[in-house]
Amino acid sequence: MKRIISLALVFIMASASVFALEKFVDISPDNPYYEAIEYVYDNELMEGCSAERFEPDAYVNRAMVVTVLWRVENCPSYLCVTNFVDVPYRSWYGESVTWAEGEITKGYGEWGTTDYVFKPLDLATKEQLWTMLWRYAEMNKLTELSENVDMSAVADIDKVSDYAIDAVKWGYANGLIKTDENGCIDPKGYISRGEFAAYIKDFVDAFDFEVGIATVDRIKKMQNAVQE
Repeated sequence: MKRIISLALVFIMASASVFALEKFVDISPDNPYYEAIEYVYDNELMEGCSAERFEPDAYVNRAMVVTVLWRVENCPSYLCVTNFVDVPYRSWYGESVTWAEGEITKGYGEWGTTDYVFKPLDLATKEQLWTMLWRYAEMNKLTELSENVDMSAVADIDKVSDYAIDAVKWGYANGLIKTDENGCIDPKGYISRGEFAAYIKDFVDAFDFEVGIATVDRIKKMQNAVQE
């Protein structure tokens, strides 16, 4: 009897997830990122861009990357103000950037000056995302890496910025970074929302993170407070 009830609950939860994504007119089960999008949506790590559209092909910006990682961490509360001069604390990304500053993102410019910026709305490049994932993993002591990672199969490894090379080796060794049909990883390329969802799901699965349901209502309250 217990097994029947358990199976019924699994079916109900799976059905609810499918129905939840059905509200998005631009998402269908044949989308290559459908499972990943389903995962991040079910766990409130990502939302739609509107009530009817998820925009899987739209690019993610730096603020989105940091905010989703903050949600993976279950939205830790930070009352201090970020040192980035271009990040209003009461913006939708203010608290997540404050959490990430220093350990996950270094920003641009000299700390303590008016040149010290995060550039939250700049599109995130793949190597920036990989570096943030690597630093977040490092926070959780998950970045042990052999020095002998063979990158010879990566045709464009020379295109990786110096700051990102360790992150790329780590991501490649752990199966998070894969080459395309030409053997390239395109480190300077941008990331679609669908692709980003896949990176997040693969990252969480690879390291067995226990992702709590993020309190998205808190984000919405902050947005409302900004408008008041």
